[in-house]
Amino acid sequence: MKNFKIKHLSGIARLALVLFLTCVLSFPVWSGPGDPPANPSEPPAQTPGDENQTPAGLRVIDATFNGLWFGPARNGEGFGLAISETTAGPTIVVSYYTYDNQKQNIFFIGANALPSGSRTVTIPVDITSGANFGDAFKPADVVRTPAGTLTFSFTSCTKGTVDYDLNNLGSGQLSVERLIGVEGLDCS
Repeated sequence: MKNFKIKHLSGIARLALVLFLTCVLSFPVWSGPGDPPANPSEPPAQTPGDENQTPAGLRVIDATFNGLWFGPARNGEGFGLAISETTAGPTIVVSYYTYDNQKQNIFFIGANALPSGSRTVTIPVDITSGANFGDAFKPADVVRTPAGTLTFSFTSCTKGTVDYDLNNLGSGQLSVERLIGVEGLDCS
């Protein structure tokens, strides 16, 4: 992100980026069940028939998809994605900012391994609670509650789909578009 020019973002885009980076920097690299995969660079094992279930035309997910994404039909909520190489291998981190059924804002955060060549990735997400703001913040007070999954796939550099299955909020699918990318990570 060394070439990313935050000073050129509008106020709301700047706020969204700051919120996303705050979640990314405070979230553990691996949040999946058990230990990280032994070799995250290998594609996940397939069961017979899986090869026919991946729709043609999906893009391989890599760091060029870093940035902020939103669904024009649901403007006012969105996703931040960060894909990077870590000590555990390629990793994807997501922050989903939306609203609950009581019209209160809610943030889902998650991370998972991203095997090389993946065209879809499912990320378990958590909701955090329990900590205070500012000087009273203590990392040990943060409670992470499992909240479901988000599954991402992309048909182009600017369009994709998010399938969600969120505890207490239901499941469905959103069409998303890139709001902003990261300079120097051009998707082609």
